[in-house]
Amino acid sequence: MRWSLTRMRQASAIAIAPYLLTPIPATADIVNPHTVYESRCAACHGPHTQRFVADNIDVNGGDLIWRNTGR
Repeated sequence: MRWSLTRMRQASAIAIAPYLLTPIPATADIVNPHTVYESRCAACHGPHTQRFVADNIDVNGGDLIWRNTGR
């Protein structure tokens, strides 16, 4: 059976209709980076990111360099 262009369009529309009709959340959850740091990192690295960065990272020519490894 040969498919005409119109028939192919109809078949395509029917095939993708369920995906187009599936609801998508309007907004994603907004993540607060400070809260994430405090919940996952602060126990080992101190309560504030700014102090951690100041104590452990240098900037060299636009690159971030860890003080303890030099990388």
